[in-house]
Amino acid sequence: MIKIYEVRIIKDDRTCFHQCFFDEELAEFEAKQQNERATKEEDTAFFFVKPHVVKDSYGKELRSVSF
Repeated sequence: MIKIYEVRIIKDDRTCFHQCFFDEELAEFEAKQQNERATKEEDTAFFFVKPHVVKDSYGKELRSVSF
């Protein structure tokens, strides 16, 4: 089982993919940096981390989980 941490952006009532990491700390760091940048530029965007679990190649299932 592999954990993937997806950084997503919320802007104007829409949620979009931004970047993906295998390390939770890197994902949190990226989201924090992007939120600081958005604050400085007075942008309404908000970045957050969404964790996923990927099963082995035989299961081929991708699902969101709450940690």
